[in-house]
Amino acid sequence: MLKEFFDSIVNIGRQTVDVQFHSHPEIHGKVWLQDQRGITQVECPPPLRKPKLLGFNDLVTMLRDGSIAAKPEVYICAGRITAFLDADDRRQLVVLDLVPTTRFTLAKSLETKALVGQPREIVKWLRVEMHGGTHGHLIQSLSRVDFQRTSTGTNRTEHGKESYGRSVEAIVQQADQVPESFNLVCPIWANEGFNRYSCNVECSVYLNTEAQNVELRVLSDESSRALNQAMFALSVDLRDALPNVPVFLGAP
Repeated sequence: MLKEFFDSIVNIGRQTVDVQFHSHPEIHGKVWLQDQRGITQVECPPPLRKPKLLGFNDLVTMLRDGSIAAKPEVYICAGRITAFLDADDRRQLVVLDLVPTTRFTLAKSLETKALVGQPREIVKWLRVEMHGGTHGHLIQSLSRVDFQRTSTGTNRTEHGKESYGRSVEAIVQQADQVPESFNLVCPIWANEGFNRYSCNVECSVYLNTEAQNVELRVLSDESSRALNQAMFALSVDLRDALPNVPVFLGAP
């Protein structure tokens, strides 16, 4: 009995070795399996489509092609666009990961931790890290800021001026030229074709006369508001580019 068992194992191995696969370059989706029993035709469908695209135009082009997207359906969330190629059979989809710009990431970080530095350091940060914005007036006013201390009897607090006791007052020269808030204008996503989605993020300016530095902080919920505004604008553009395709805000 044991011998018969091992003989059957050997026979299975021989049959496996003798199996051959055949295909034809002009016949897609089929292969032929040849073994000792003969030739059997086997369906071999292509792999499901699950591409990752990089740009806006590529996404629109793919979803417009009926041979690729029979019945597309699109979902937009903060970090990704997901499009099913067939809403009735959701196995095939296309994904476009939304990459945040460095400028928006920096602006978002200022909502939880203020940027603190000397006026010249803040000016450099605005010029280099937040380039392309509309904050030239703030750069000019901060470039003229000069911290001083003088003897005075004033005992009050206002933008650019704080009194300490009754004898020493810290003064910022040209403080009246520095706005108490301004808008950081930055693109939200770095993907190709997405640079038009730029939003204003309101940022406060605080002149710390005691420490003789400047503090910049993005107001609460400003980054979320800017991101939601950009996603809404993106959904409008996709609906215009794909008039017969349902587009939703949210994850599938």
